[in-house]
Amino acid sequence: MNQQIEGFITRKYYDLLGIAKKITKNHDLTQDLLHEVILQLYNKENITLREYCDEQIKYYIVSVIRINWHSTTSPFYYKIRKESSKYTNIDEIYNLADDTQLEFEKQQLFDILEESWTELDWFRKSLFEMYLT
Repeated sequence: MNQQIEGFITRKYYDLLGIAKKITKNHDLTQDLLHEVILQLYNKENITLREYCDEQIKYYIVSVIRINWHSTTSPFYYKIRKESSKYTNIDEIYNLADDTQLEFEKQQLFDILEESWTELDWFRKSLFEMYLT
């Protein structure tokens, strides 16, 4: 990464975070987006700009942020957004939001516990009772 760009990011990090919040409409992944863009810039060997002034660097970084956020083929999309979308639908996949499913699973666990309890000898039952109290 070019030293001028690195210095700009260091000086203007919170300004870039504010811009990223505006682009993402304050989405939960805003900081992840900014950090991914910084990593992309850091790993890029040659960044060619007409001038290395603050305005040119800012426009360049903002365009990289915008492309990464809106593109479905960007590195950010594949690394973070696509992965996080798998976990946002986890309630739907496993029906965790459905209380009847949870109650059914609890009842199954109680049934297994009750069955196991009846199979214990008197000594293990007394140890288990002592443990519970």
